[in-house]
Amino acid sequence: MAADYPRIGPALSAETVRAMNLPDVKDKMAAQGLFVVAGTAEEFSTYLKAEVSKWATVVKDSGAKAD
Repeated sequence: MAADYPRIGPALSAETVRAMNLPDVKDKMAAQGLFVVAGTAEEFSTYLKAEVSKWATVVKDSGAKAD
């Protein structure tokens, strides 16, 4: 199964992004208090790195410590 990923992975990802960005899907998600952020793996990686950096600064500045 994992061996098939290079062959089907990009198509599966693209179809998932297409489906998640459909207006009716977005509307149904919004009705549940969710918002759709669907894009490429590279876009998600960029977003995640920015969020980690942002929240690391917030936590550091707050002085919060893990118990």
